[in-house]
Amino acid sequence: GSTCSRGSVEGERKKRGMATCFCNTILTHEVELAEQKLVQVARDCEKAHAQRDAAFETRDKALAEVGHWVRELEAEKERGAADRAAATQALQDSELRAHQQRQQAEERLAEVEA
Repeated sequence: GSTCSRGSVEGERKKRGMATCFCNTILTHEVELAEQKLVQVARDCEKAHAQRDAAFETRDKALAEVGHWVRELEAEKERGAADRAAATQALQDSELRAHQQRQQAEERLAEVEA
């Protein structure tokens, strides 16, 4: 009887050992898969960060360009306003001269007729 029971105990021990080994193999595989996933996630994060940085850089460049064109347009507007003011002044000056010349011509005409 004792041989049989001892045999069955050893058999159980062997079975348990195999089960433990099988479990460890599965767990090791699961851990490896999890590590691979982590590495992939880390890579994806790096890629996403790089894309985000590139997007910010593109946005900053676009904003700088827009700012540049806004300043150009403002300067152009100021130049236009200055040109308009100068043209208006020139027109007023020439109108004044024409008026003065007409007055002088009328005065000479009055002298001649007198």
